[in-house]
Amino acid sequence: MEELFRKYLNNELSASEMVELRAWLSEHPEELVALNKLDSFENLSIEELDKARTEVWDDFRHRVQLENQETVLKPSLESTNSSYSWYVKVAAILVVSFATVFAVYKAMDKPVVKKELVAQTTRTTDAGQKSTIQLSDGTIITVNSSSSIKYPEKFTGNKRVVELEGEAFFEVAHNPHKPFYVKFKDSEVRVLGTSFNIRTYDEESEVSVAVATGRVAFTSSEEKTKVVLEANEMVTYNESSKHMIKKPFDPKDMYGWKDKILYFKNEEFKDIVRDLEMWYGVKIHYTKDFSVKGTFTGEYKNKSLDAVLKGLSFLYEFKYEIDGDTVQLR
Repeated sequence: MEELFRKYLNNELSASEMVELRAWLSEHPEELVALNKLDSFENLSIEELDKARTEVWDDFRHRVQLENQETVLKPSLESTNSSYSWYVKVAAILVVSFATVFAVYKAMDKPVVKKELVAQTTRTTDAGQKSTIQLSDGTIITVNSSSSIKYPEKFTGNKRVVELEGEAFFEVAHNPHKPFYVKFKDSEVRVLGTSFNIRTYDEESEVSVAVATGRVAFTSSEEKTKVVLEANEMVTYNESSKHMIKKPFDPKDMYGWKDKILYFKNEEFKDIVRDLEMWYGVKIHYTKDFSVKGTFTGEYKNKSLDAVLKGLSFLYEFKYEIDGDTVQLR
């Protein structure tokens, strides 16, 4: 029996030997009480179970050595009883080990659910650049200048999630069983299938979501506030003041950029300059105060920087010089 226990702990038992060991244990029900400890072992990790198994085996060998020493010193008349007593004690030790190792087997026999590792892709646009991406589900994303979008090569699980920095227009493929999430800063947008624009540049304290078609649920994770937007509705959320406004919008103003329309609506000069720098990827320098000329409303579709500056120069009365990616206004 000792040999069976040793082979069991070393995972060397044959099928017939396993049957013999279990039969012996069934004939000694007083020792099977230790099996009640099995539940407590199941919560351990494989590493912890292996460590426990090693400790039990070491303890077993130590006890065997002690029992052997005691047996040598005992009178021969007690040899039979001492041998039986030795096996009982060994059984008590090894049943605990049996429970431990059995728990290891149970843990290892459980089907391992492997979480599929899906490669993530990040697409970044510089100032003056725009990019269009089609995701694995058919969703099309148009990414504006100075923006970044992170998405998986394919969607797994029960939802589709992408991350945005900057601005992008989404045309989400409809899938009622797998909602689409766009996460940005401390907020998120959830949709099933629709088209909408998100603007969330780091240098701007206000984020905006404008819906072209369908419905969108906007949630600020920090405030746990949620608003549902229908087509032609938008929300602006100020991250500093936590102030949220829901309102209608002008499509050209919010996402005309995706159709190469540079649109200004009552824009101050500093904001015009910011938009031109982002749109054309240039740096504009000026020292004169042009704000005294007031705001500007107008649009330019697929026009060159030279054409736009020429038009603005008449209103704001400046001369300009373009030198590569640098513009001087005088």
